[in-house]
Amino acid sequence: MRILWFAGLLACSLASAGQTPLAPLPTDPESMMRAAATSYNLEAPDSKPWHMRVTYQLYDAKEQPAESGSLEYWWVSPERNRQTLTRGSAVSSRWQTAGGKYLWVSRGRFNFAETGLRDQFLSAIPAPDTFAKTTFLKEEVKFGTTQAPCAMLVPKGLRMDVGPVEPGLFPTYCFDPTAPVLVARLAWGAPTIGYGRFVLFHGHPLAGSVTEYESGKKILSAKLEGMNDISVDDPALTPAPDATDRPWDESVGVASGVMAGKRLKGSNPDYPQQAKENRTSGTVVLRALIGTDGRIHNLHLVSAPALSLAVAAIQAVQAWTYQPYLLNGNPVEVDTQVNVVFSLG
Repeated sequence: MRILWFAGLLACSLASAGQTPLAPLPTDPESMMRAAATSYNLEAPDSKPWHMRVTYQLYDAKEQPAESGSLEYWWVSPERNRQTLTRGSAVSSRWQTAGGKYLWVSRGRFNFAETGLRDQFLSAIPAPDTFAKTTFLKEEVKFGTTQAPCAMLVPKGLRMDVGPVEPGLFPTYCFDPTAPVLVARLAWGAPTIGYGRFVLFHGHPLAGSVTEYESGKKILSAKLEGMNDISVDDPALTPAPDATDRPWDESVGVASGVMAGKRLKGSNPDYPQQAKENRTSGTVVLRALIGTDGRIHNLHLVSAPALSLAVAAIQAVQAWTYQPYLLNGNPVEVDTQVNVVFSLG
């Protein structure tokens, strides 16, 4: 797992985190995750209304600055909020109004890194209600000169027929050694994310910066420009006159069979020798986000008969490429399921 690209950035975050009044970081991995989930919960029902502004920079294939944009988020309650992404002439605004109704205004499209930016600042930790289906493994990853304690989240019930498990094979969350402050997320088949020097707002820690890397190259950097209190009747929370209730998203769901027919490149996984000897077979189910370039930008395991088959499938599938999926003649990002069958014949 190549993680040294942002060692300097994380060292900065690690150095500052110990100076906060936050509670100490627990020692066992599940408690780490639960403490962080509570610490980061700025959207709890009893939170005061607030507004966040983030600016971001996209990078091209040579890691040179490309387009830039901004994210703004207004929050009054879990049922009443607004998110707006702006990049050049492209705009995407989504209002959630009383009663859980959504309204949209959108022009242009945004990629997966942009649409996921809100979550990186506000919801980088999975919701605790998902933990019942998770086995937690404690790991340590070195960033610069600092050893960061990490929790790797493995689907419960997965047969661990090989080992050891490398950090990042499954989503791995790394923390400052002294507080439940997230400094990195590692995951095979998904961007590696570094969280820079944090700030406190309403007693909750927020990353002051977020940097995303894909295949060792920086694809996005973002900076928290400000957080401020707002009133419950802030005008920004009133939907624009041209907002519609047409559901709109950056990706579309496409059946696995349809996308299988659009696969252009990529080798099938080798059958692990350990699995053959153990007579282990079955289907590995993966969830994939395929970009407008036909490449997989986010891949995670849904289920597998055994760890050896999961590793083989993830290693192979993350390199597959597809014919871009067209919607109304335009390429769109696709959320799909990938089924990898291992049969002993």
